[in-house]
Amino acid sequence: MKRLITILLLGFIAPSISAQTDIVNSGLNKPFGVLLYGNDLYIAEYNGEKISKIDITAISPTPTDVVMGLDKPCAMVRDGNYLYISEFGANKVSRIDLNASIPTTKTDVVTTGLSGPYGLAVYGDDLYIGEYTSSRISKISLNAGVPTTPTVAVSPSAGLAGPQEIIFNGNYLFVAEYVGKELSIIDVTATTASAAAIASGLDSPSGLLFDGDNLYISEYAGNRISIMDISVTSPTPTPVITSLNGPIGMALNGSDLYIAQTYGTNDKITKVDLSSLSVKDISVQGVVKAYPNPAQHTVFIDYPSEKAVTYIVLDVSGKELSIQHQNGQKHILNIQQLPKGIYIVKAASGNENIGSFKLIKTS
Repeated sequence: MKRLITILLLGFIAPSISAQTDIVNSGLNKPFGVLLYGNDLYIAEYNGEKISKIDITAISPTPTDVVMGLDKPCAMVRDGNYLYISEFGANKVSRIDLNASIPTTKTDVVTTGLSGPYGLAVYGDDLYIGEYTSSRISKISLNAGVPTTPTVAVSPSAGLAGPQEIIFNGNYLFVAEYVGKELSIIDVTATTASAAAIASGLDSPSGLLFDGDNLYISEYAGNRISIMDISVTSPTPTPVITSLNGPIGMALNGSDLYIAQTYGTNDKITKVDLSSLSVKDISVQGVVKAYPNPAQHTVFIDYPSEKAVTYIVLDVSGKELSIQHQNGQKHILNIQQLPKGIYIVKAASGNENIGSFKLIKTS
């Protein structure tokens, strides 16, 4: 059955479209993981070998050193007032007390038994560790002494290929496989934990972030952020933010998505307003019907007037991609040349704004 979307004819309903904003574009040295705690955004600087932070409420945020002397820090996770840090170069995990004075000192939590630790995630009293080099998942008890010896939670026989970022949703551990180019899930409560791929064909997935049922995936080599609704039967990643430069870590504050970008010399933190992805379908009397949506090649629009209409297609950052002019009451919007993703379509007749709607291009 075709899904109908509608455009209100009683004035223009404008989506809130916000371009990408670089909030820190200097002073960083390969920012990988980011984590928000209050108004502070903590940044793991891989080549800088430190954790720094910025105040996101500042007009011009400037990085401040938090802890130095780390060995290739990649990812972070918080448990209470403790911030756990994976040190890829030293094959260990350390932690700092976020309530301590800045800069602070670290405590080594895991000193041996790891091979390329990257992603970190907390489940109950356990800290799970994605080991990129050995393609396995380990875990330690957060209630044990320090340092702690890790145990294998998911062995390499599960078929993981370069697990980079990991994140929990309920008892399911979601794993971004950078080398395998897919997203897998693991039920950690199962007697024998095994990995099942739920999305493939990703371009070097490197970061994961949940917002309700929506899972955001940063694709490092694809220079984009994709989104996937895990509540549906067959979830499919859809690109929503493009034209990035090696996106890795992500953090969310309300509708603001903070992205660490680190390709070439583009070491920066960018903010994107996600409210531009939330244009609602409107249904009232006197509407325009457009279908199908999602669509692959063509969108058909029933317009109850003979007025000439101009349709403007924009990406979610507000960049204009296409302008198409239509006459009569049967309009055809050609989207065949657009890449897979989410777009905003604005309609106008002369100087009169008619409406807008969100369009999903499937392939």
